[in-house]
Amino acid sequence: MILKIKLFTKIRLYFLVIITMLIFTCIYIAWDLPQNLVLLENEEYLYNVKSILPLKVSFDKQETVTLQVEEEKSKPVNQFQFSNSIFMKTLSKGNANLQIKLFGIFPIKTIEVDVIPKWLHAAIQSE
Repeated sequence: MILKIKLFTKIRLYFLVIITMLIFTCIYIAWDLPQNLVLLENEEYLYNVKSILPLKVSFDKQETVTLQVEEEKSKPVNQFQFSNSIFMKTLSKGNANLQIKLFGIFPIKTIEVDVIPKWLHAAIQSE
């Protein structure tokens, strides 16, 4: 009987540690990601998100034709990854909202992406 109680206590402790790690990881990811991104049109970007947990990126494809998003699939099978790469290709000027989800289920953060024309960026830099 005492053995069962000790085993149950250990299992509860491990479960508590795992839940705590998940919560702190979510807080870190939400704190580390920017609120918004400003990108130039007709460019390609690779954005690395530091996380030991799998993240999924989603956005409403019906709403915008401004941005094309793909998650990098080229991860070595025998190597543990501490980052998730997001490949973004801007198609035209406009706005898009990216939603970052933990395990593809739990929303962590929404990032507003503004795509501006190249000439506008050049005009701002010359001032």
